[in-house]
Amino acid sequence: MARVLGRVWLVGLLMLGLLGVAPPMAVGEHGEQEDIDFAPIYSACVGVATEPAGFEDTVGIGAEEAINCLVHYGITTGRSETLYAPRESVLRWQMALFLARAALVAGVVLENPAEDQGFTDIGTVSEEARNAINGLAQAGIMPGTSQTKFSPNASVTRGSMAVLLDAFLAKATPGLGAFGDMYAGVTETYEDVQADNFSVFNDLNANTVSLNTYNAIYRIYELGVTKGVEDHRFAPGLLVTRGQMASFVTRALAHTVARPAGVSIQASMSSLIVSVRDVIFQPVVDVWVDLFLYTDPDNAFKDDGSCDTAKVDRVGDIGQAVCQIDTRDRTTDVSGNLELPLQSNEGYESAEVIVWAWTGSMNEKFDYDDASAANLAFVVPATTSPSPVWRLRLCEELVPLVMGLTSEEHNRILKIYDPVEVSRTGDRVECRGEALWSRGGIERYPLRFYEWVDEDGDFFYGYQSLESR
Repeated sequence: MARVLGRVWLVGLLMLGLLGVAPPMAVGEHGEQEDIDFAPIYSACVGVATEPAGFEDTVGIGAEEAINCLVHYGITTGRSETLYAPRESVLRWQMALFLARAALVAGVVLENPAEDQGFTDIGTVSEEARNAINGLAQAGIMPGTSQTKFSPNASVTRGSMAVLLDAFLAKATPGLGAFGDMYAGVTETYEDVQADNFSVFNDLNANTVSLNTYNAIYRIYELGVTKGVEDHRFAPGLLVTRGQMASFVTRALAHTVARPAGVSIQASMSSLIVSVRDVIFQPVVDVWVDLFLYTDPDNAFKDDGSCDTAKVDRVGDIGQAVCQIDTRDRTTDVSGNLELPLQSNEGYESAEVIVWAWTGSMNEKFDYDDASAANLAFVVPATTSPSPVWRLRLCEELVPLVMGLTSEEHNRILKIYDPVEVSRTGDRVECRGEALWSRGGIERYPLRFYEWVDEDGDFFYGYQSLESR
């Protein structure tokens, strides 16, 4: 049978694709999230990464999917084949193992073997744990408790977990949609992630946490990695359980290049993302990807596993022949991803459509019983032809792309206020707004920005400052 790596049902939504499924919040976190500016657009835990790991003590708990995800990536194996112990606290040597294994899929470079960092109290842990401890300390992610002590058997607190994940993400390779950015090519750096709401938690002050811990907590809060506990508290001194650790780590991984092995597919408000990874979760570059869709799952495939071409359709202009790899298909980029813009269905009668993405060699035909594939189900317009058409973006979607066109330190757009659509035709959209520039202090000027598509179907965008000279 085909490797169906992901199927997410998104019903009653106004856009063809909306946010992919986010990892669950940690056990014991009950606070409300407000003003989250840098939450990830996509997830590391989709498709096969969420399949049950076989633990009897995680069924039905809030962190179940996150725990299954860590098992998929080889970050944890549990206490036994059937027990994970989600309520046990996490020791520092265990946390080092988890982070070192997560580094392999998140694009964090650790020396292997790592240089001895001079810790005199790690002789009783495994060789893998010692290498993880030394590697993380060498990278500046998880230092010791003193110059000569690591304290491997000390428990990890919520405050220290925040510091560890903050340092980990600073070293990780950002993935598509990292730090709240929706489009490839303009992903912000981790240094750009700045907290702007320091009133969320009422138990963080100079008497409870250090300045470094304070900043780390609010940064990972802005990233959607944590919420807190009851009554607007973060509880930095509480011990982290194994279940909570899984949720924290998987939410952090969503900001990185970590994606499941094989083919996975996710959708945002305006894009469809296909990711291809090998068995050790490294990006598969320049591989052909074909997509097709259908509305009737019972009649889409023939008995021999091939597509019923009378019942399936191409996705946009992808591919010349449906369910076959050809030169009109697309290939993955240097990050092992394929990003495609999608069509709005607002105001139309809706129908459920299932989109498949699969990889293969040139001229290969899709075989349900043999293909490496993933599918995603969502709602699109019920039209005579269900094939989505690529569309010009909305003004709000153009904002980060236009900002990405300016990069000079003293002459770049910092923010675009109140974007409004001025005109739209079949091949061009024009918007207006106010741009805040970095030059000469705080200056705001009218800005015209736009996107157009040429006769070959290629999209372009640009801007023009309307300030008086």
